[in-house]
Amino acid sequence: MNPLPSAQDLLAYFGAGYFEDAQVPGGYDDYAADEPLHRLNARRRLARIARSRRGCAAGALLDIGCAYGYMLDEARMQGWSVAGVEPASLAAERARSRGLEIFDNVHEVLAQHPGGFDVVSVCQVFSHVPDLALAMGHAAEALAPGGFLFEETWRRDALVARLAGRRWQVIAPPTVVWLETSASIRALLHRVGLDVVDWTQGRKTVSVGHAASLLRALPLPGPLISAAEWLARSRWARLPLSYAFGDLAWVTATRHRDVHNRE
Repeated sequence: MNPLPSAQDLLAYFGAGYFEDAQVPGGYDDYAADEPLHRLNARRRLARIARSRRGCAAGALLDIGCAYGYMLDEARMQGWSVAGVEPASLAAERARSRGLEIFDNVHEVLAQHPGGFDVVSVCQVFSHVPDLALAMGHAAEALAPGGFLFEETWRRDALVARLAGRRWQVIAPPTVVWLETSASIRALLHRVGLDVVDWTQGRKTVSVGHAASLLRALPLPGPLISAAEWLARSRWARLPLSYAFGDLAWVTATRHRDVHNRE
């Protein structure tokens, strides 16, 4: 976006209207109602993280932008020691209600966990921050020696994104302020001292209701908007849909020296 909003202005959008009733572009019709799907997606991410770490035992995991804490809860059940960062007060309260340790920012985390984390996960977060390089630097700073950063992010250079153009469902200002490419992801990771060790197409499952809420916000013909609104209110709203169109990337990176040592 140009001009970029301030961090405080952006944060104001991530209240109840973002997580409920899809009142904010890019938001959810009912985030809590889709808890089983969020947990399914979390387990898939954790499986990919385990593969990238080549069988290392569960350690300490920090999830930045943890929302209601579903991924943290799933990781905790797998034996991880977990903490989260969530500046949106509503989401942070929901996560804390699960007995999770949730901080407002990474600096608070480092004060309590100076040794860092074996894994820092950042899932669909960097598109929502005004200073992308700064946010990625903070994430890298939270890594322990030999730790891994796991990023889930959208790629605007993907075929489906280029074909969709301005109708690509990820384009959702004012909450989405950055759109990354494969090259920019690698460049920013390298800028903060990280090298990619694993890159694959991300896969996620969303509900019919969430997909319909995203369609309602796009510049589509009236009949399609009406159909989306009907779906969002229908009995099928919570049914799962598999999303795997190649525009979502799962990227794992680690410090330059760690990559060189393995070689």
